[in-house]
Amino acid sequence: MMTLDRPDIEPLWSNCKDSLRHAGDHFAELNMINSQADPQEKKHHSKWAVISVAHAADYYLRIFLKELDPDCSLLKNPEAYGPPVSKTIKHLEDNHLDALQDSRKTVIEVIKKVNTQRNKIMHRVTPKDLTEAVSVAAWAFFGLLRSFRDEYDIRSDAIVDQSPSIETDSFYLIIRSKHQDFINYVMTSLAESYDPANLDICPLCGTLSVLKGSCEVCFQGISTPECSCCGEQCYVPDDSNLAHHLELDVCPSCGAEL
Repeated sequence: MMTLDRPDIEPLWSNCKDSLRHAGDHFAELNMINSQADPQEKKHHSKWAVISVAHAADYYLRIFLKELDPDCSLLKNPEAYGPPVSKTIKHLEDNHLDALQDSRKTVIEVIKKVNTQRNKIMHRVTPKDLTEAVSVAAWAFFGLLRSFRDEYDIRSDAIVDQSPSIETDSFYLIIRSKHQDFINYVMTSLAESYDPANLDICPLCGTLSVLKGSCEVCFQGISTPECSCCGEQCYVPDDSNLAHHLELDVCPSCGAEL
């Protein structure tokens, strides 16, 4: 596994991490804003979330390209302006397609959409409604965090340290019509990295996506207590209020309280 402290990578990672942290701050603010909030405040956080994710994605792609091709001509002069995102993506697809897992191909497709939204904000009149732009950025943001975790062993809380995790905020900002596409992406990513035997079924979203006590789709903590009456292994959200509300705090086999 390549480390991000390699001398030619560390400056790229430092810039990328800073923008990921900035994006996370704005996603968190967006999730705290209610429907009665000042529209200008919502637009402010939406705009900077999208721009920050686009900037982080730019450097993520450069890091990935550096890993695959350390002497790539596109990145030869670190003092010069870097290539536009579209050119980096084209180079990756034209020269390294075999090295791209399906999950990473999906992230790159989402990055393309984020870059389009970023260009609208930066170079045209900013759209009045940025809901779709934020949704795309939230998905890309999650994809970037996931890639850094799986490919470079960098946990998301080392980038944006908050509780609940920043992935929770990003998931809630993905528009509902895209949830199934997002779930499909997560399932593809899990299949590439983990044996199904290491995964459990989430009682909340119904997917085989619970890894080490946390759902990789809805980001809820999940415990697996054994019923003291019948011995059934149960799947229960760590949030006791949520478990009680959904009646998941009782054994599905015998009805005993867990």
